[in-house]
Amino acid sequence: MVGAVALVDIGYVAGTASPFGAQQSRTEKGLAMRANDVNGLALFTSDGGNQISFSVNEIWWTDGSTHGTGNPPCLQTPLEEAGVDLGVMWVAAPDDVSYERAARLRCN
Repeated sequence: MVGAVALVDIGYVAGTASPFGAQQSRTEKGLAMRANDVNGLALFTSDGGNQISFSVNEIWWTDGSTHGTGNPPCLQTPLEEAGVDLGVMWVAAPDDVSYERAARLRCN
């Protein structure tokens, strides 16, 4: 029994700490802005100064009791900032390449 528990613990640590395993997202509060009407580029700056770009066409969002994928209601007007909570996670790839990716957005 102790061996099984140890294996589960090792698997959990390896899966969440490994660059190729499942990663837990974190939520950052800040301001997001749709960059233009031409493409889906959005820019996010967290309250701590972290900056991330993402596509409004691909992000999963929630706004009160509504939710969907793509084109969040709070990011409809280009260059207008909106308060959001952004779910962020690290994506790691071979050759020591890693970057932060926006996974979800909540309009405030």
